[in-house]
Amino acid sequence: MENNLNEQTTNEKISVIVPVYNVEAFLERCIESLIKQTYRNIEIILVDDGSTDGSGEICQKYALRYENVFYYFKENGGLSDARNYGIVQATGQYLAFVDSDDYVDTHMYQCLQADIEKYNADISTCAFQEFTDEPFGDDIGIASNVEVLNKEDGIRYLLLSDKYCNYAWNKLYKKDLFEKIKYPIGMKMEDLGTTYLLFNKCNVITYRPFKAYYYFQRENSIIHRADIQFYIDKLKLSMERFYFIKKIYPSMIENYNFILRTIFIDYKYLCENRETMLKIKKLIDNDVPIEMTKGLSKLQRIKFLMLKYIPHCYRRLFGVV
Repeated sequence: MENNLNEQTTNEKISVIVPVYNVEAFLERCIESLIKQTYRNIEIILVDDGSTDGSGEICQKYALRYENVFYYFKENGGLSDARNYGIVQATGQYLAFVDSDDYVDTHMYQCLQADIEKYNADISTCAFQEFTDEPFGDDIGIASNVEVLNKEDGIRYLLLSDKYCNYAWNKLYKKDLFEKIKYPIGMKMEDLGTTYLLFNKCNVITYRPFKAYYYFQRENSIIHRADIQFYIDKLKLSMERFYFIKKIYPSMIENYNFILRTIFIDYKYLCENRETMLKIKKLIDNDVPIEMTKGLSKLQRIKFLMLKYIPHCYRRLFGVV
């Protein structure tokens, strides 16, 4: 470990918010990874979003055993609602989020807090590792080559780089960033509609290429399911972000035509049936300007124009039933 991480140099509290819903098979692994953090001043906020399995009992067991673990039960409202609820309960100067089927490296929050302190950052981020079966051990090599970005570069990298991803959970935030920002309730892909707004309130953002967050890809997770609403929400939130970028950072707009590429990549889901096709066409007619086609290949531009003006031909050509 780096010398400057050997000792904790500050005692400001970190509130880690864990939305919980029917994850009894994975929940203890998640909570244990938070209890073992080398950064000691952490409160763990477990928000039971109306679980119907044994998740609530597991949460209560840990809340009774550890004085820094807090359990809250609420009626089911979805991931965004549970996160927003946890933010209200948090008493720390910093906020973090962990999905209850994931877990984190022992040193994650010590590293992220050290980066905030050293660089006077508003958000510190790290890399993550996906897994589908056996979990990983702690990442022995803690990368020291920290990238430091201003607000504009942070948003640009958020648009263009996988490492500055939209996920809420590989980051540590100053709590005051959330004063007027909430996660969108009732929407899938909620991070897509939130992270860029948080970045926009920052002066400094850091990235450490330390794979400190372990992201469990379950076969029945939201991202793995062919969920039509998932793709519709993804497009809607992408459009909101497009208009924000167009207004605040117009020089970046040419980098934003990947929204249309998303439509073409996901078209087999988006246009699975006629009803969904009409929903997407309505979104494109109302919200997707022609200027967004700049930078697309000739074939992609033709696809867009067909989907916008002659969707029945689009359906026939691409085999949508």
